[in-house]
Amino acid sequence: GRNGQSGNLIPPDDFASLREQESIAALGVLGIPRERIASLGIHDQSTVRHINKIVESIYSKIKENRPKIVLLPAWEGAHPDHDIIHFCTAIAVAEYNQNHPDSPVIPFEYAEYNNFSDTVNYKQLIPVKATQNIRIRLPNREMWIFAMEKHKSQMEDLSKFIQSAPSLDEVRLLPQHNYLERPHSGKLYYETWPC
Repeated sequence: GRNGQSGNLIPPDDFASLREQESIAALGVLGIPRERIASLGIHDQSTVRHINKIVESIYSKIKENRPKIVLLPAWEGAHPDHDIIHFCTAIAVAEYNQNHPDSPVIPFEYAEYNNFSDTVNYKQLIPVKATQNIRIRLPNREMWIFAMEKHKSQMEDLSKFIQSAPSLDEVRLLPQHNYLERPHSGKLYYETWPC
């Protein structure tokens, strides 16, 4: 729903806090301890006003943790915040790799949902030339569903995602997207939202 509230009419600060607590609970189900979770406290659909802060934070976390791979949501026009996080992560990874050529991070993007070909697609990447998608089986789909169900404030929207999502996830090496162009030529998923 608009501003991530699915019809809820609670103050934005309270809703942001609720969403953060739901995310912490969901990540806990997946075995990620609270001390490994970072939040920037940015409200839903306001990431575009905080791009520098987001890039700096992601870069800092990469530098601190030195992962071998980084997963980022696909550039797919699903949700404006998800596209901004994708963009910021791609920038942070590119900057990190430029500054640390001896220990580069490999970025993979994963599918969420999109409106490619004017059809809602769940966990299917939008085709991009010269890339190969990899399908990976969720090790425990029931655990994934249980984690998604921790997002009670979003269940109206997430229930469709949970019911329709296949048991395989699609990921691929981050292609060279042109961020000056739309993720695809059709109507983006968030352009289908009622205003």
